[in-house]
Amino acid sequence: MRSGPGPVVEVVREEGTGRVYEVRGAPLVASAARGSAADIPFANAEQAPAATVIRRKTDGHWTDVTAAAFAAEVLAVAKGLIATGVRPGDRVALKARTRYEWAVLDFALWAAGAQSVPLHPATSDGQTARIMEDSGAELLLTDDDLDAGRLGELIRLGADIGDEEVHRRRSALTPESTATVVHTPGTTGRPHLHALSHGQLLAEAGNLTELLGPALDMAGRRRPTALVLLPLAHLLGRTLQLACLSARIVIGHATGGRPAALRSELAVFRPTFLVGAPQLFENIHATARAWAERPSRALSFARAERPAVAYRRRPLRYGLGGRAPRPRLRPAHAVHDLLVHRRVRAALGGRLRYALSGGAPLDARLQRFFLGAGITVHEGYAPTETGTAVTLVPPLAPRPGTVGQPLPGTAVRIAADGEIEVKGPTVAVDGWLATGDLGALDADGYLTVTGRKKDLIVTSGGRTVSPALLENRLRAHPPLGPCLVIGDRRPFVAALITLDPDALTHWLRTRRPPYPPDTPFATLREDPALRAHVQRAVDAANSAVSPAASIHAFVIVEGAFTEENGLLTPSLRIRRPAVAKAYARDIARLYTEFPAVPATRNSRPVRSPSSR
Repeated sequence: MRSGPGPVVEVVREEGTGRVYEVRGAPLVASAARGSAADIPFANAEQAPAATVIRRKTDGHWTDVTAAAFAAEVLAVAKGLIATGVRPGDRVALKARTRYEWAVLDFALWAAGAQSVPLHPATSDGQTARIMEDSGAELLLTDDDLDAGRLGELIRLGADIGDEEVHRRRSALTPESTATVVHTPGTTGRPHLHALSHGQLLAEAGNLTELLGPALDMAGRRRPTALVLLPLAHLLGRTLQLACLSARIVIGHATGGRPAALRSELAVFRPTFLVGAPQLFENIHATARAWAERPSRALSFARAERPAVAYRRRPLRYGLGGRAPRPRLRPAHAVHDLLVHRRVRAALGGRLRYALSGGAPLDARLQRFFLGAGITVHEGYAPTETGTAVTLVPPLAPRPGTVGQPLPGTAVRIAADGEIEVKGPTVAVDGWLATGDLGALDADGYLTVTGRKKDLIVTSGGRTVSPALLENRLRAHPPLGPCLVIGDRRPFVAALITLDPDALTHWLRTRRPPYPPDTPFATLREDPALRAHVQRAVDAANSAVSPAASIHAFVIVEGAFTEENGLLTPSLRIRRPAVAKAYARDIARLYTEFPAVPATRNSRPVRSPSSR
């Protein structure tokens, strides 16, 4: 066993080689002996009725909701659900974005003895119908219902129902009672449904509270506040909500939107802990770069990044509570902290010291930059096949480039073919579940995800390539956006390069002379400076792989990969077949103009077709 700044984990090594192939996280809290998650609002109201537990966004302003007020609203909505005919054991589907009303409905359904079936707001109508049918849910509540004031209608309908009926149903729940039914993708295209009990949710929330204690509570004399940006349809977001409410840590829900639009909410809410997607942190980083590189300031953002990364490299090696950075780094870091990094902290509200990034990989260099700016951004691993998180980077022991160690009570192992397999109380199957992801475990049990098994490229020459590593490294060079690496059954590996509109606007403005923002794409694609910049990004990506697995040709394509145009999933993964179909002509050009891999293996020449 090993203890330290992170969770207690057991590392299992392979005989003979010493390779770590399995890691198990020890539970930090005991299982609940009685009660349910439905009790949390009412326990808070009894123990600390005047304490603020949630801050609610109303008409553009954040307002405090006390424990007593939240419990009263949950009770009133639960009575309304009962008045509509909801019975103990019934299932009700919620299909809405992250918002205050979701929290009210979740607890109200439980208090009425019912079970929730969460759906991501981007779930298609056909998929929604299948999940409703398979789960047995007869009622669906959506964003449209909530926007139309459906909660108010439920409260009015339940006015004649006695409080005692809700409390009778709530008291009948036990840790073994089903709380929610989550769906995970099935290999046949039809979702698998997995029922989770109140005891499982409480155990997950309790373990998260213990594990994230330093991140949630290290706010000095200020009361900690947490802002959730992840979808509450995902179990990680809901579990964190349960953890915060159980510990009476003030929680807020951001209603979504582009990362740039979230900055105003961050400035007002001023969280000490944040849960968001990588795009938010990429946007904050890009905003700081744009501010530093305005012509009137002549600051080198690269010179600010280097000392930030180096300043934290030594503490990273020994844990954040360990050895301090070398004295010679302190003056440079102090200067750039005053000029640049304080603006990064200000863009995140000024009080943030810890953040959790989920939904997609976060570039390790970006993590190191935020560490240098005084903000620990740690990743978790929550594969869609499991329905919940299985690993998390410990708050006091960050390791950029990894997704952390197994959560308490969860185990991770690497199969012979490199596939990640997981096991735990909230994993959607009994025994080990194959995730479809590829990865590796280091000596301390930290997991690194290297790509999707089904996305592996096998070139016509028999070379196996994981495109995720190359794609993540390409995107780390703005103004490059999401990119697609291709080459399956082709003679060489190539890439489709997109340009992020916001980052491109800044890049054009900082050219000498500046480019007009409405420069036609055909002109941009042939611009020598842009092509050279993309070439450097490709070279940097290629440095992480062998010459035979390198990108040998690329094309800059018009448009973007987004969820709206169907080229990204709700969890922001690239829909590879959809992108390949949408850009079939560009792909054809790559392999007709350059039909073979260059003979040399050492020079790694990269080619790009001219626009036509």
